Amino acid sequence: MNLLVLLRHAQRGDTHTTPTYDPSLSETGLAQARGAGDDVSEYLSSNDMDVVIHSSPYLRCLQTSVELAHRLQAAHLGKVSLKVDHALSEWLHLNLKFVPPLDNGLSLEADVAKIQSTMPLASNVSVDLTWNTAALGSFNSYGVSYYEYRESINRYIRNLTSYYTLSRKPMLIIVVTHGIAVNCLLQFLLNKSLFHEVPEAKISIAKQVSVGQWLLVRNCLGLANGPENTSTLSIPKDYETTFSSNALSEKKSAEKDFSELTKESTPGAFQLRENPLGVLCLLGMVLFVSFSLWESFWVCTSAMSRDVDFHALSLHCGTCVIPALLCHLCDSNFIIVLIYDSNFIVVLI
Repeated sequence: MNLLVLLRHAQRGDTHTTPTYDPSLSETGLAQARGAGDDVSEYLSSNDMDVVIHSSPYLRCLQTSVELAHRLQAAHLGKVSLKVDHALSEWLHLNLKFVPPLDNGLSLEADVAKIQSTMPLASNVSVDLTWNTAALGSFNSYGVSYYEYRESINRYIRNLTSYYTLSRKPMLIIVVTHGIAVNCLLQFLLNKSLFHEVPEAKISIAKQVSVGQWLLVRNCLGLANGPENTSTLSIPKDYETTFSSNALSEKKSAEKDFSELTKESTPGAFQLRENPLGVLCLLGMVLFVSFSLWESFWVCTSAMSRDVDFHALSLHCGTCVIPALLCHLCDSNFIIVLIYDSNFIVVLI
């Protein structure tokens, strides 16, 4: 079965020299890249695999790929093929300090053609210059949002895994890209949000267990092995994993937190949802008062439109529902209510 290795480029050299949008690796970075190659070699149980590296077009990623390929060849894995993918390029957000020429990646692509002449160890790598750099996704344009960038990376990994699904021989597919891209790829494989800084030149490994099914067996973030961090991704089902219950539990937890928040922000006197009897009493009071006011208005209007004899009754009361009750008790057809101070003058017809 195929293996998928995810790797952030090694340490860039702009901490020691003048920074640019496309710095080379530092000496420490070169050593890190070789160490990553050794890690991959030690993990493999069989050397009978074709090795292909898919790299971002940035120089630091290409150098990491070349050093990696050199160590894999030393482990008798044979010649390594290198393909450059524009979709693996850096996230060009608006706060980026150094931005490459906005030429849809043409400047970076020109450097790829010179890789074998400028890198001493590049003889170990078969650079596929016939490969369409936009085959699995286009160059990431300047100013895209994080969510747009993450979605483009998700499309890339779906295209990549589909491309090698029907390969006749087991493939070792190595993706060398940038930290934010590796983070997005791990989110895709785990079907969960991650808020971790991806370390340089540390590998994550997923293996194909069946057609369209990938199992993340090692991650570079130091997350403990377990159902929540070791997930089987079903590519055809679009993000679904065998551990979707983890996402469901997170959703329930968030709903509970929101419920507690709204409960605390509501004054205690108005928490009627916790007192059903109070709700019923309040509803009954509202209906009773509304009925009384409506009936009083109706009989007043009716009585004023007719020439009738009145028998007046004056009483002192503390509620407006008394007139309606008197109307029924006295078997009267109409009733007029006159209010003076706190006295209700009830006229029965």
